[in-house]
This record gives sequence, C-alpha cells and structure tokens, in this order.
Amino acid sequence: AITLTDEMLGQFADSENGGFFFTANGEEAVVYRQKPIGDDALPAGNAVAIRVLERLGYLLGETRYIKAAEAILEYANGGISEFPQAHVSMIDAAHQLTEASEIIVLRGDAATCATWQRDIERVYAPLRWVIAIDNDADLPNSLAVKKAPTHGARAYICRGMQCTAAIDDWTTLAAEIRNR
Repeated sequence: AITLTDEMLGQFADSENGGFFFTANGEEAVVYRQKPIGDDALPAGNAVAIRVLERLGYLLGETRYIKAAEAILEYANGGISEFPQAHVSMIDAAHQLTEASEIIVLRGDAATCATWQRDIERVYAPLRWVIAIDNDADLPNSLAVKKAPTHGARAYICRGMQCTAAIDDWTTLAAEIRNR
C-alpha cells in the first residue's frame, strides 16, 4: 500500500494545484490532462484517492498523505460548492477526512483477533474500521510499536494521529467501543 501510494503521488499528483491527473506525469503530450473530481458512473478518482490517503495517513501517522488529501479537497472545493450533487463521493471523502476515522488495530493470535474483529464490527460505527495484524507481519515503525501480547490479543483505538493505551481484555474493549 505504501509503495502504490507513493507511486500515485510521484506519477499522478499535481504538486502546484492539488489533486491527481488521470494520466501520469511524463506521458506523451496530451491535449488536456483530466483531473476528475465529479462522479460519473464510478466515483471520482480524486475522491477515492482522498480515502486512500486518509486511511493510510492515519494508520501510519504519515502527515504527507493527509496533506495530499487536504490539497485535493482544496482543489475540488469550487466544483463541490457549485454543484454538490455531482460530487457526492468527494463530499463523503471530505467528511471522512475531517472527522478522522476511528481505527482499531488488533495484534495477537489470529483466532482471538478474528473473534474480536467480528464482535467489534457488529457495533454500528460507519467511520470505524478494524485491522487485525498478524504477529509475524513485517511492519513500518508506526505500526511495529503496537506490540502483540504473548497470549490473546491487544487493541489500540486510534482517531487521527492519537491512540489509546493498549487494551488487553475484551470486556474493557467492548465497553470502550460502545461508549464512542
């Protein structure tokens, strides 16, 4: 995900005005390089990019991804204001970016993590996502510091760049997610 996102930033980003072009930098000369922000039959590519940048940025604590997402919104602001009905995906992405999704990172044995993830996802929270990470995964530093316990599972509840202390038992975690 990091490699693909960095490639997207390097090959398609408009570093002057924000947003992403539909064609890569350095491509043969084209008459017009599109930078779609409005929805067609599919969600706008720039709206999808915001969601990717937001999730990966907050998961990794990588502010350059968040800044790139904010630059897309700034670029798209005029179009959204003029004709919001054509920019529903962009509005949804803006909401997720400004509200900062709640990310629950689970570490520990696979069976316990799977049970906790299933039970967490039963509680309706549209801006929450849960990621279970295997004990043997090769992780970037920002995730590697979220250590797995020797037995069972451990949860870290994060919003934006801030995370709670580790939670090692289901009862405490269940109470925490129901109170959010």
